[in-house]
Amino acid sequence: MCVIIYCIIKRKESSHHGNKKRSFFDIDGTLVNDSRMVLKSTEKAIRALKEQGIFVGLATGRGPFFVRPFIERYDFDFAVTYNGQYIYQGQGLICFSN
Repeated sequence: MCVIIYCIIKRKESSHHGNKKRSFFDIDGTLVNDSRMVLKSTEKAIRALKEQGIFVGLATGRGPFFVRPFIERYDFDFAVTYNGQYIYQGQGLICFSN
């Protein structure tokens, strides 16, 4: 699934952003800890990736309404939701649905 997602995002962004690197975060156990908190070190890592020009996004089995607060708070560039069925870019623009 990750290869397919990568190809879709790369194709959609190739004319605008060249070959930018992308970093994906899962939510449960990766972005948030067992206490449902995002650690300061994780926030710092997200900012550092973005400062390096790397696209930062979420990849999760959860739905788009669940990830929207994370997108807004941490300024993620995209979110792959429902295990790849919907890919959102920016402020909720659907760039792929299956």
